[in-house]
Amino acid sequence: ARDLLGQVERRRGWFVAGKFDQVQGDTPHSAFVQAASELIRLLLTGSEQSLERWGQRLQEALGAQGQALVDLLPDLELIIGPQPAATELPPEEAAFRLSGLFCALARELTSSGQPLVVFLDDLQWAGGSSLKLAEALLADDQIHHLLLLGAADADDSGQLTLALEAMRQGPAEVNILPLEPLDVGPI
Repeated sequence: ARDLLGQVERRRGWFVAGKFDQVQGDTPHSAFVQAASELIRLLLTGSEQSLERWGQRLQEALGAQGQALVDLLPDLELIIGPQPAATELPPEEAAFRLSGLFCALARELTSSGQPLVVFLDDLQWAGGSSLKLAEALLADDQIHHLLLLGAADADDSGQLTLALEAMRQGPAEVNILPLEPLDVGPI
């Protein structure tokens, strides 16, 4: 992990993380929101010029529906400014819009060649909407320099397994690396 982080930093990229947990399993996109919040905090540490440039770029990328993302990521407003109220949509359409906004955010953040590594821990607790968001990010052929890393309990089966198989059918390379328990030896 340190080697990967070093390579990302040398390329002036970002490494962010989020963690799903059993209690928040029903909270849509919880680990993505954590990771995106961390990324926004990193952007906020930049110079005033950098912040202004990112503000313009992200505002353009998110368009008129940016408030839907600001509702999840309040610090984003510090970068893109106040947004018009988001249109109320039925749940399925709102989830589709949110996926589109996360994809637009990822496209813009990686468009200049800066790598973005997102580590998602405890994927076995991810809900269906979070897994669909991961699938959407991997299926978007305009997102470059994005690496999604996930860790999950090997005993999990069901929804995560089906989602991973669906992701394997898409255009992105998906690798699953099963890890054996560590042998700690005699104590």
